[in-house]
Amino acid sequence: MLSGLGPGADLDARGTTFDAELLGRVLQAIGTGDTGSVRPQFGEVRFEHARFAADASFARVHFARTAKFDKAQFSESAEFRSARFSEQAGFLGAQFSGNAWFTNVQFSGAEFRDARFTNAKFTDARFSGSAKFTDARFSGNAEFGGARFSGHALFTSARFNGNAWFTNAKFNQNAEFREARFRGEVRFRNAQFSAHAWFLSAHFTENAEFDGARFSAHARFADARFSANVRFDFAQFEAATGLGPLVAAELFLDDAVFSRSVVIEAETGLLSCRRTRFEEGVALRMRYASVNLERASFGRPSSLEGSHQAFRINTTQRNVVASVEQVQGWDQRAARSRDHAEVGTRGGQIETWVPGLTSLEGTDVSELLLTDVDMRWCRFAGAHHLDMLRIEGRCPFHEPPTGWSAGWAWPPLWRWTRRQVLAEEHAWRRRRPGRKSADWQSYPLGGNPVEVEPERLAVLYRSLRKALEDGKDEAGAGDFYYGEMEARRHTGPRRDRVVLTAYWLISGYGQRALRALAGLALLVVAITVLLVGTGLPSSSPAQLVAGTLQPAPTSAPQVVALQISDPPTTMPPVAQRWTWNRTGKALQLAMGSVVFRDGAQKLTPAGTWTVMAGRFLGPVFLALAVLAIRARVKR
Repeated sequence: MLSGLGPGADLDARGTTFDAELLGRVLQAIGTGDTGSVRPQFGEVRFEHARFAADASFARVHFARTAKFDKAQFSESAEFRSARFSEQAGFLGAQFSGNAWFTNVQFSGAEFRDARFTNAKFTDARFSGSAKFTDARFSGNAEFGGARFSGHALFTSARFNGNAWFTNAKFNQNAEFREARFRGEVRFRNAQFSAHAWFLSAHFTENAEFDGARFSAHARFADARFSANVRFDFAQFEAATGLGPLVAAELFLDDAVFSRSVVIEAETGLLSCRRTRFEEGVALRMRYASVNLERASFGRPSSLEGSHQAFRINTTQRNVVASVEQVQGWDQRAARSRDHAEVGTRGGQIETWVPGLTSLEGTDVSELLLTDVDMRWCRFAGAHHLDMLRIEGRCPFHEPPTGWSAGWAWPPLWRWTRRQVLAEEHAWRRRRPGRKSADWQSYPLGGNPVEVEPERLAVLYRSLRKALEDGKDEAGAGDFYYGEMEARRHTGPRRDRVVLTAYWLISGYGQRALRALAGLALLVVAITVLLVGTGLPSSSPAQLVAGTLQPAPTSAPQVVALQISDPPTTMPPVAQRWTWNRTGKALQLAMGSVVFRDGAQKLTPAGTWTVMAGRFLGPVFLALAVLAIRARVKR
């Protein structure tokens, strides 16, 4: 085998077993000679089924023609550092029991299909042709940091049992990771995908990082499953029109940029889009997720909606669903965070699949539509154009504490009215001193939210009220009007607070018909009591005409002038005032004063003023009741 072997010579060593001495003699033979070659050089080599019993070093070797290592076995480390393959390099089914070092290697085309690696290092390797790692197995770490793939990079069904690092890798043609399995950490930090990136049905057991990655063409992650977190922070999606449907424990898109209109579908416990830019708009279709849209930018009409049905892959007709363990974990976190307290919602319990929006701070929401989203712990402070936010479907907000409470406060027994409230009001009331703040809740999701005072809270309620009115949600708009008035009642000049307190007391700011009707009933009772006690005189005496006629001549006509004076109104004795007869008459007068305007009854001066007060206050209560009923009917 060694006879005639020199620089650039062909070598057929199929099935040969190489120990350290034999391999050293081969490499010495091709590295010396009349050419004075500095880099050892082979012509065509065939090492199929060869076995390398010791460390195999092909460092800096130049394989000028085809190099075949198919089914070769490397019992110890395999060193190809800075080697060069001018034509196809074949390692089909090769087994690397030790470390495999391909650092700075230049490949024209590489075939590692079904190869078996322990630890593999392809750092800064160059693949000018296609690189095929289909069905390859990496039992240890696989490092492709800084690798350049000028042709297609095929990792279909590859298995990475250790960490897989592709930091700063460049893929000029399609990168195919379809059905790949990653059991360790995965890093594609600052990777560049100039053509399509395919991660369909790929599985990631540990965290996956695509921070700073650049996707110039489509990025396909349909049916990708991330058992842990996946991060696309600062990633650029220049042509992607879809991301998912995928499953992830937590999905981070912070500071990412989507240049085209995109649809993102995911079953995940958390979706973070802090400072994310959707230049042509986005449709976020989520299940289970807590969604953070803090300072996100929506260049075109966009939406966030909950999907009650599992996502489905049209090509395979397979549902994309999370595992039972993942869903249970998300449900438990939702119970600790989004629920956080025993508070009810109108319409019953919220289904577990409903995504929860947690923050719109600093976001321009003029282009945003929300559908079937849990809004209970959403922070609106700092959002722009809230009055243009569109809310559809079932989007429940928080509610005040339920039930009756008692304590050292005024009044000592109280109950909060049922209405929709913002998370900011919960946090504000929680910070206030006193027993009444105990049942309100602080933010359960951590972070450093802005503390909102009543002045700013009133502005938030006013903007959202207009948004709901534009969306024909009169019920929500009425509740937010109530919240606005509540915030104003706790701030501003004293005279305004007095007026608003009276407005709240008698009618719930024109939103509680029962309260206005109860006030009207109390007014009638008060008028009745006052009339019985001080307003109804005793029975009116018959008018008596008395006078003296002077005799006059019969020839002259007799003229009589009569002056009639009303008898004085007097109250009966106290013991005779409180009778059923007088009470019935007083009740009729009270009803007449507030409704029917019956004024024929003689009254004392005090009774007259009492009736006048009823005639003024009665229509006020009636008008407030009518307004509240109208608001209810419009709901």
